[in-house]
Amino acid sequence: MELGKTIMTLRNEKGYTQERLADMLGVSTAAVSKWECANAYPDITLLPKIAEIFNVSVDYLLGYDMTYQKTISEIVAEANELRRELKGDEAEALIKKTLARYPNNLQLKFELARHKLLNARYKSKKERDRLLSEAAKGFEYVAEHDEDEKRRAWSLHFLTTINLIHKDYDKAAEYNAKLFGFRGLYPRVTAAVIEMNKAPGEDALHSIESCIYECIYQISLLIPWLT
Repeated sequence: MELGKTIMTLRNEKGYTQERLADMLGVSTAAVSKWECANAYPDITLLPKIAEIFNVSVDYLLGYDMTYQKTISEIVAEANELRRELKGDEAEALIKKTLARYPNNLQLKFELARHKLLNARYKSKKERDRLLSEAAKGFEYVAEHDEDEKRRAWSLHFLTTINLIHKDYDKAAEYNAKLFGFRGLYPRVTAAVIEMNKAPGEDALHSIESCIYECIYQISLLIPWLT
């Protein structure tokens, strides 16, 4: 078994020192050194964590899956290409299959939820509702646990959209409110749209009008920097 060599190769590819990897795993630097020199093996309970850090499967670490060398980014790109070819079900299946290998990968959890949301557009009402419900659960998990700010923001955006589709304006407003912590015009526009749907009338129209003017003003401030 070349576990130590595999760990060393993956560590070097990531640009991690033995000290950094040791800190991430809660072990000593000497322990990592022993693994890489094949003088000892990691505790079996550490293998899933090591696999998660390097975005590989435990099988790959143990040498059982050496032919499967695509990175997560490559898998995501492949799924997006399938979607561009109008093969949405195949794209979703690819992400789901990969997530089974890397069950703790939040990028894959986000991508699976996104593909379910996109696929919902082409399904019957019963199937669409199921996909939207599953997508919402995925986005909720990512929004709560992911350290990647961009994925958290997009998850909140999609959760707002799903609840707008279901006409649950209070829930949509709840998720949209969290988006105000991120930069962008979308939360303010959406807040106005939600308000109009919750209480259609002249006040709501004035709110949307005011929001649109504010957005136009902010965009106009960027024009000098873009020209």
